[in-house]
Amino acid sequence: MPKSKRALFYVSLLLITVFLWNTGILYPVRMLAVFFHELWHLLASLSTGGRVREFVLVPQEGGHVITEGGNAFLVGTAGYLGSLLSGIVILVLSDRTKFDRLVAGVLGLIVVFIGFAFGDTLFTVLFCLIVGSLLLGMALFLPSEINDLVLRFLGLSVMLYAPYDVFTDVFLSNAYLSDAGLLSERVGGSPRLWGTLWMMISLIAISSVMVYLLNKPLPGEEVEGETAAGEDGGRRWVFALELAALGAVRLELWSRAGSRQLAVRSERPLPEEVRRLIADMFGAALEITGRRGWLLFTGLVSATDARGR
Repeated sequence: MPKSKRALFYVSLLLITVFLWNTGILYPVRMLAVFFHELWHLLASLSTGGRVREFVLVPQEGGHVITEGGNAFLVGTAGYLGSLLSGIVILVLSDRTKFDRLVAGVLGLIVVFIGFAFGDTLFTVLFCLIVGSLLLGMALFLPSEINDLVLRFLGLSVMLYAPYDVFTDVFLSNAYLSDAGLLSERVGGSPRLWGTLWMMISLIAISSVMVYLLNKPLPGEEVEGETAAGEDGGRRWVFALELAALGAVRLELWSRAGSRQLAVRSERPLPEEVRRLIADMFGAALEITGRRGWLLFTGLVSATDARGR
């Protein structure tokens, strides 16, 4: 997906999320964001030697985890920043990999396991069972495209929920009843200080992730159209460049089992030093990966002629 289309896609997804956020349609998504928040409190406590006495989700889009021991700073900080991290990981994996069904399946298993292992109320167990089962069913029975779309939406929503949650809990409500208030009591600093710090971290992280997703091309994204599959099962990438000094340059890379083949087609003859540099880099890449390969420099021909050769 080209950069402009990706930007339009995420802007559209963001507008849909904002428009539907307070509706019943997104209630499971909001509750799942709460689940991740509480999950990270649980994980932070267990990983620092603490114990979990209670893990509860409530229908009013809230929850709590009661812990004993563990690192007070990490346990107090983990909720907001952990849910932020969960959203980022889901979003990046769905955008950058082809493992959407695997991600959905693993996520479903985690939700079900946490509900059965730690849930202390009927609502907590039922919510985890239903949502986890839906994710598992999606992974098992729906195509990757549906999994990809749902995971992107879920990742974006959970990621954006973190600063929203901090803002409403710390700045629009009684901050001393929030994680910031508990951290203030146990570690020091004012609740608003912790809330401001978490807001800044969240906004910087979200901005960085979106810039990365929108500006870093996917593998082979500069291809003219889709990456083509060769007759022998290999893959073919085509990169078209327009250089001021050399005119049009076309790079065609074939990837076959155990080999790489690169054709450099240029409108004007490439200088000898440029050819030598490309050859050295291509040779070094082959040596590092232990693959065979060949390199061809030739004049630029039409795409039809290139495919016919």
